[in-house]
Amino acid sequence: MDRRDADASATGDNKMLLTTGANNGFTFTVPAGTTTQTLLVRGYTFNTDSTFTAHLSDSSAPDYTVSVDYFSQQDGLQLFTLNYKAASAGQTLTLTWTF
Repeated sequence: MDRRDADASATGDNKMLLTTGANNGFTFTVPAGTTTQTLLVRGYTFNTDSTFTAHLSDSSAPDYTVSVDYFSQQDGLQLFTLNYKAASAGQTLTLTWTF
């Protein structure tokens, strides 16, 4: 596995994660509280199917899961816009993208 990634816990607007190889991917968390937040996750996949999942640590909303068939993608670009909030303060949203 070739993996190079930015510190996903760092503050700021843009982070970049890169992974290659079958059955690889990445997981990162972002803060979640009682105020609605918007997160844009975009990525590019090449010649692979993938599964993207978002999970709130307090399980106050159902998991968001999308399976993407490579052949249905346009240019391999994937865009996910997530609007989320937790039932209580101090929670996290965990995002997992597996290829």
